[in-house]
Amino acid sequence: MHVAVFGATGGTGIELVRQALGRGDSVTAFVRDPGPLADAGPGLTIVTGDVRNPADVARAVREQDAVVCALGARDLKRTTIRATGTASIIRARHSRIPRADVAHLILIELSAGALIRQAVTITT
Repeated sequence: MHVAVFGATGGTGIELVRQALGRGDSVTAFVRDPGPLADAGPGLTIVTGDVRNPADVARAVREQDAVVCALGARDLKRTTIRATGTASIIRARHSRIPRADVAHLILIELSAGALIRQAVTITT
């Protein structure tokens, strides 16, 4: 299976990458800074980019069977990165880019152990 993980260097994302690679999946990690995944091993492709940039997101979702969104913040500051990032991923999924028609999109919303509720408005 080909899986893209957004937020792949956060606590949840790193664990998702580790488990997917352990199952033998091909993993594309979408990150701002690839440093924490430098020693992840074979089966991992790293795409560096900004989740708010549609072209960056589109590069990561190409040829994927599933996309996991584990975007988050490391502190409790208010941020819109989860909402805007999720919207970018959904737009890329529905774009006309070849094989961006991802069959599965999984959203994980956790921050400092607390459930975060955000409204996401998608315009396509």
